[in-house]
Amino acid sequence: MNRKTRLAGQVVLITGAGSGIGRAVAIAAVARGMRPVLVGRRQAALHETLSLLPGGTGAASVGWAFACDITVPQQRHDLLAELARREGRLDILVNNAGAFHMGPLSAMTDAAIAETFAVNLAAPTALIRDSLELLARSEWPVIVNVGSVNGDLPDPEFSAYSAAKFGLRGLSDALRLELAPRGIRVCYIAPRATDTAPPGDEGVAADMNMSLDQPEIVAQMLWAAVERGARSAYRGRSERLWVALRRLCPRLWDWHRGS
Repeated sequence: MNRKTRLAGQVVLITGAGSGIGRAVAIAAVARGMRPVLVGRRQAALHETLSLLPGGTGAASVGWAFACDITVPQQRHDLLAELARREGRLDILVNNAGAFHMGPLSAMTDAAIAETFAVNLAAPTALIRDSLELLARSEWPVIVNVGSVNGDLPDPEFSAYSAAKFGLRGLSDALRLELAPRGIRVCYIAPRATDTAPPGDEGVAADMNMSLDQPEIVAQMLWAAVERGARSAYRGRSERLWVALRRLCPRLWDWHRGS
């Protein structure tokens, strides 16, 4: 049976909080009475997010920012040490930071492949491991992994990205079982494409006939899923249908995408 989570008063660490979905998740968190810890590589972007929290520039009292590259072990250690010092616990970990490279695999560089897997899969795995002690101090510990519908429905020229998100979904399913005896719940969120495409990629969604969502819609979906104790949440009626169909008959998706 799912257990509802009381969101007000929770300390939530959000990676990739300097823009896009992460920023929207932070703003929605404060609106629900949570205290966000904003994490990202760019200090200026994090402070911009802080300034947009409900209450304006004076809202820093309800949250704080820490510039950190979560792919670097020492920086993860410094982040969690500061979190322990300031808050003493962690209630909700939102693994949102992501890296996106598209194109034929034959043209993808080693650096692009390494970044895709490091940011989307390896770093969240390590951050979860490193955060377990702080999560264990919470009354309502939850891990939220922000994946993608591409973690179920692969597309051509998204090979490395799809593989990383498939991996994040598998990690979530395995950890849900592994951490249940410790009272730590795991929720996997699979948004569709959002209109936060990197420069130069604005036409990708249109070219591939993808539906676009505003980051604020994804944030609402995420917190609603956490509050009701959901195992996972997918955005889009047709996408949810295709996820179910593909699990029953993978060839249907291949046919749909033109293979």
